Amino acid sequence: MALIELGPLVSNIAGSIGGATYQRYKNGHIVRTKPNPILRRGEFTNSPRSRMQEAARDWQTLSIPDQGSFRTWANAQVWLDKFGNVTTLAPFNAYIMLNMNAVQTGIGAVTNAGAVVAITAIATFKATLDWATSGLDVSWTSGAIPGSEIWILECSPPLSPGIDNPREAYRVIEVFDAAQTSPQDVTAAFEARYPQHNQLPGKYFLRMTPYVKANAAKGVPVITNVIQA
Repeated sequence: MALIELGPLVSNIAGSIGGATYQRYKNGHIVRTKPNPILRRGEFTNSPRSRMQEAARDWQTLSIPDQGSFRTWANAQVWLDKFGNVTTLAPFNAYIMLNMNAVQTGIGAVTNAGAVVAITAIATFKATLDWATSGLDVSWTSGAIPGSEIWILECSPPLSPGIDNPREAYRVIEVFDAAQTSPQDVTAAFEARYPQHNQLPGKYFLRMTPYVKANAAKGVPVITNVIQA
């Protein structure tokens, strides 16, 4: 670390350049070696990274028509950025997105995007919970699951009743396939995923997401919560 004395030509300096970082300190300005960011690797970060790397490599092996199918699929839909403005999705990004969905759902690699198809809008998604009697159940009013779709159910562990957003606390507990109907008892699925949280009080968040089997396209997820006193 070195102390910098500023003069009439330079009145302030900050940021990084050439491997050095300039900062303002209580006793003046200093320069130090630019720190290397810490890349934390764990179960829930390594797996998505490796999947994306594999998908990126496999993209190069697709034929021109297959790569073009992802452009056609992406251009046939409306995409919004984080500000709500209409944007576009590059074919490579569409390929990565669908194949990441495919890994999560167990559908298998998607090498051709196929046609855009309507995905079920899950209606009136609810959960009921009573560990002492009926356990954990989910229900909806949009009918049986279509043969072309699978629905992924995720659940959080019991959280504080004051929490309104579980963020990344969701974990997959059940996969519903064609023709399954409402309601569904998911008590055993929850207990298998969260044995250490079984029958604890708290606020449970549940999220159901429909996916198209043919290309792993993702529908609109629906979220509900239930409190166990």
